[in-house]
Amino acid sequence: MSSATEQTTEDLARLQQLEDFFVNAPLGLHITGEDGTIRSANIAVLQIVGLLDRPEAFVGRTFAEFFDDAALARSVLERVAAGERLNNVEAALRTADGSTCDVLIDVSGRFVDGRLAATRWFVRRRLVSQLPSVNPHLAVHGEPGTNEDASIWGAQLVNHDADDVLAGLTPEEKPARLDELEDFFEGAPAGVHFVGFNGLILRANQAELELLGYQESRDDYVGHHVRKIHSNKAIVEDLLRRLVEGEPVINFRARLLRKDGGVEPVVIYSGLRLKDGRFENTRCFLFADHDPDAELTVPSGFGWPRND
Repeated sequence: MSSATEQTTEDLARLQQLEDFFVNAPLGLHITGEDGTIRSANIAVLQIVGLLDRPEAFVGRTFAEFFDDAALARSVLERVAAGERLNNVEAALRTADGSTCDVLIDVSGRFVDGRLAATRWFVRRRLVSQLPSVNPHLAVHGEPGTNEDASIWGAQLVNHDADDVLAGLTPEEKPARLDELEDFFEGAPAGVHFVGFNGLILRANQAELELLGYQESRDDYVGHHVRKIHSNKAIVEDLLRRLVEGEPVINFRARLLRKDGGVEPVVIYSGLRLKDGRFENTRCFLFADHDPDAELTVPSGFGWPRND
């Protein structure tokens, strides 16, 4: 096989993985251009605004139009244009049925030659509960509360085959889409990583490395077992079992270990990528916890293949 063919095959595999990450994320993802117009959106953000059946009513409009608070929209856009990365911004978005949906927004800008070229948006519904929900057989610290809204959101999530999405692109458009998604992953406003079936971290973005103190030593993080970063090892074992069983991880609070030994309170969203019915990788999102004093549940254990 020629080097050019090998590169083409490698690029296609990366594009398939990144397109799956984008379109099937368990939270809203979208990209706006330099003028604020939405140019790409995933399934979850369309569900949040009630336009899953009418994506053309979302893509092509400015995201600011969907903010219930115009002043907040202006402030967010101005701060991003000034180079800020914003996290856990509380907002309300207008939906197709005339109501509003309370959300948390994380956002960062892509700059080319010092000018804002695109904006990367993460949008999460503001949920009270988490998924996995509390199991009555597990030890629980504090009041678990209800677990209905996270379960409802998890049940509403649908996955599309990334290959079907990419089939709509011409060969000339695919390199541009790969560049766009590579930038979206690496420059995302919150942490993202992929984990293989053996439990090893396949890839992690800059925001995650910074969150956990590995920004200067990526090789000490990528390629290591994901168990390494969890302060409670039972949690990561339980989460994989649930993912394999088809249950997404939604708004799940955990404590991760920083490189310096400190503990970082986070909120986890995660889903599973299958290829030809087989486990390919997880797509996991990490957010700095906006309520770091919240109580945690302790899940049951599950044995992930060890690769320590």
